[in-house]
Amino acid sequence: MADNKKNLPNIPIYIGDWERDCNVLSLESEMAWMKIIFKLHLSGKQNIYKTSTKALQILWKSTPEKVLEILDELRFENICEITEITGGYEFLCRRNKKENDISKIRSEAVSERYKDNNNTKKTKSNSTKHLQKTYKN
Repeated sequence: MADNKKNLPNIPIYIGDWERDCNVLSLESEMAWMKIIFKLHLSGKQNIYKTSTKALQILWKSTPEKVLEILDELRFENICEITEITGGYEFLCRRNKKENDISKIRSEAVSERYKDNNNTKKTKSNSTKHLQKTYKN
């Protein structure tokens, strides 16, 4: 993952989506979600961020009670998928998942195209060699 970090000069924020999705949140919850987005981005634009309850308190500079309030608000407003795991939480960013899935599909398509082109070139090359032999005889 360390290699991914140096390739992340900025963080793409879709302002329209952010405004539409986060206008319903309190300022505390909006900033809490932004901190999760930062963590996802710094980890190589991952889909999922796993963290302990204590780490969330530190990240959000909040009491245990406030952390629960923020989690409830994020869930209620359907900002992200939050799964409780042993000792903490897992956040799924649907935008990152969608973009990463699309990127994977595109990458596989390019790879297939490259394979097809190489096979076609080999076939053409072999055909050309066969034709050259035929004309020499």
